[in-house]
Amino acid sequence: DKRMLEKYDGLIQSLQDELFELRDAMAVEEQNASDASKAIRKVQDDLQKLHKEVKQQGVQVKATAEETPKIYDAINGMQAKLGTVKDEMTKQLQEAQEDLHGDLDYRIEQVQE
Repeated sequence: DKRMLEKYDGLIQSLQDELFELRDAMAVEEQNASDASKAIRKVQDDLQKLHKEVKQQGVQVKATAEETPKIYDAINGMQAKLGTVKDEMTKQLQEAQEDLHGDLDYRIEQVQE
């Protein structure tokens, strides 16, 4: 009986030691799982931020693409207006020169008479 008790006592002690080792190993695994979970959450957050940035860049690119024809239209319109103003100023300058020549011719005739 005594040997049997010692045998069981040894077996119980061995099982308790294994149980403590398992408990310690589980604590380490839980910590590893927690660390992994935190890392996964950080990656997910980074991906969300990146997705938002990409989406914003896409919106900006789209807006630029939509605005570009309007910008070109505005530039072409301004060039056309400048062309019209240039033509009008050239016409006025020619008229002024003609008036000046006419006036000079008249005065020369006046002086010659």
